[in-house]
Amino acid sequence: MRPKLTTFLTAMAVVNSAIAQPLFLVHKPACTEVIINVLAPDVFDSYHWDFGNGETAETRIPPTVEYPNVGNYTISLTVQSATPFRIVESIEVINYHPDLWDDDKIFCDDNKPDLFLAFTNLNDYIARTIEIEDAPLPSEYNLDGLLTMNVFPINAWDADGFWCGANDFLGSVTVPANSTGGAFSNPAYQLNLMVHTKLVNSATWSQFFYISDTLPDKPEISCVNDVLVSSYPSQNRWLDANQDEIPGAYAQAYNPVTEGYYYVKYTGGGCDVISEPVYFVPGSCIVTATDVPGEAQKPLKIYPNPTDGPLYIQFPASSIPLNTVCRLAGTDGRVVTDIPFTNAGKGILRVDLSGHEAGVWVIHIISPEGTYAHKVALLNAR
Repeated sequence: MRPKLTTFLTAMAVVNSAIAQPLFLVHKPACTEVIINVLAPDVFDSYHWDFGNGETAETRIPPTVEYPNVGNYTISLTVQSATPFRIVESIEVINYHPDLWDDDKIFCDDNKPDLFLAFTNLNDYIARTIEIEDAPLPSEYNLDGLLTMNVFPINAWDADGFWCGANDFLGSVTVPANSTGGAFSNPAYQLNLMVHTKLVNSATWSQFFYISDTLPDKPEISCVNDVLVSSYPSQNRWLDANQDEIPGAYAQAYNPVTEGYYYVKYTGGGCDVISEPVYFVPGSCIVTATDVPGEAQKPLKIYPNPTDGPLYIQFPASSIPLNTVCRLAGTDGRVVTDIPFTNAGKGILRVDLSGHEAGVWVIHIISPEGTYAHKVALLNAR
């Protein structure tokens, strides 16, 4: 229960001991550059993303998605497989506790909870249903794109707005791996649910969220006497090559002890931004920025960067220009080889750098529209 003016906070990755089973999660807070955690396994025949901002993609791992304007958005992922797979078709809430949601605050003491179900930790991610206001018993939620391959939680919540404080937790049940459905209960919370599943060849998970913050500029890393320095004086967290936080490394400057890749993460306005990687060698730092002097700069998207092999290059148009050539070179300008590529659709080409030595490379994309050059950090290739 809550007044009708609501504050809606949207929420990569194992969540507690139970793995959320939507096809993907949206990391919270949802900033202008949205972080998507893909949970859909690499077993489907096709993947189709609709980002709700006019952009789509046909790859399992999506490109960086940007939302320059404040507002409500929905991201959808559709997967297809010739082999049927099981999803949750619907969840019925048969019973909830009679007073766990009763806040005894003015305007907040409704007759019934404003009920929604969540499938992950709401502090960090969002994977949830819509709300049913003043939810009757039973209340049913029709779903699509919620897999049953692994253990996953179903958490029941009463939505509270600005005037009514935090959302009220109404209990949780755990659904075992490969469940075909049935009744699930949590006696301590008097929570009773009925889960219905079905076999399908196609499923779509859609997640709504709200963009409320603008993304800060990415921090830049400079090297001073073997010390890495962030362009921001505070709110820094230094990361290793896997983008894991380095314990205790929160100052503007960080002195690495080993050779390798490093990043710095800056938090501003509740949004995190991560720098381009730096490869540190005592006495030498190479900034793997996307610009290369002397080359034409075009709005290409290259991801993931760093990579352990597969690399996607997205052209601004919806098709790859004819007679495009991909070429790999060292940072000294020495051309190593031409790289074969495959067309991933929607103006995206895919190359594989597996088999090349880990380090910083320059990938050249040569087409009638111009020459593009981007530095790419190749991690230990598979």
